[in-house]
Amino acid sequence: MKRGITIVLALAGIALFVYVVVRAGPERIWDTLKKISPLEFLVLILLRLVFWGLRAVNWQAVLTRCGDRAGLLHLFNARMAGHALGYITPTSRIGGDAFKALMVEKVPQRKVIASVIIDKTIELLATALLIPVGLGILVWSAALPRTQTLTYLGATVLMLSLVIWLIYQQKQGFFTRLLNLLNRFRLGREFRRRHESKIADTDTLMSVFYSRHRDRFALVFFGYLAFIGLWAVEIYVSLRFLGCTDVTLEKSFLIIILGSVAFILPGVPGSVGIYEMTYLSIFALLGMSASHAIGLILVRRALDILMAGWGLVVILRRGRGAWERVFPGGSRPETVPAPKNQAS
Repeated sequence: MKRGITIVLALAGIALFVYVVVRAGPERIWDTLKKISPLEFLVLILLRLVFWGLRAVNWQAVLTRCGDRAGLLHLFNARMAGHALGYITPTSRIGGDAFKALMVEKVPQRKVIASVIIDKTIELLATALLIPVGLGILVWSAALPRTQTLTYLGATVLMLSLVIWLIYQQKQGFFTRLLNLLNRFRLGREFRRRHESKIADTDTLMSVFYSRHRDRFALVFFGYLAFIGLWAVEIYVSLRFLGCTDVTLEKSFLIIILGSVAFILPGVPGSVGIYEMTYLSIFALLGMSASHAIGLILVRRALDILMAGWGLVVILRRGRGAWERVFPGGSRPETVPAPKNQAS
């Protein structure tokens, strides 16, 4: 059933993508893409590496306050592996964030999991707090209809409330409370019995981070503001390379803030179709060319695929170790050999 839903969503996404390309005009899109030279594409690759490198730096900053260390390159590769899984499967970022924790070696998993959750929460908080800024700019410059303005405001309040709730729950014991809820429905009891001490340790690590390491919280928060700023620069540079003369850093920032929802939605690998329709709508709202929108999307998809390829190489190299951390003691299912015939 789940596989069938995934296939339907993927086909719907591909159909949307084809529709968007036809609507924008394949010839115009090709003429736009031809404007990027190999050297300019290399610049975009370097920007993307810095983009992911900054996220690894933020993660490392959290992990050190959770009581352990891992090399920056090691965490960078783990992030690439998570990106690969999230990009090519319907799990989106949720599955990718969970998987990257498994790719970290020689660090207790409770510390890695705590750092991943804290890191993602701070990233969401930085994004959520910038949404009202983007909304204010959009209302001021584009004179949005009242209904659309209220919709964006409602989404902003909802997202901020969710992030604040997540931080509160992490301070109070997120996993313990979650298991208490599941136990009321007679779920997760065996899992809790086997892993209760690790669960409690993970909750303690998250609670201590928020209560005792507020300076590190602030550092990582500003790190993610810088990350979003770098993202805007990448959008701006990409559009300039594509020949878009009316792009500004302000518009690049709005494209990020309004378009980030497309890759949060699970279901379709790489948000195929959804991403395109979202960007096409944003470009129309900002009075920008549809061909530049599709050109930007295709360039960014090429970069995402390259990064996902990097992640797949990491998965192939570390995959066995990740499995052993999930199933310790060599409990990975294997084919049982057929018994040998004994002499009668």
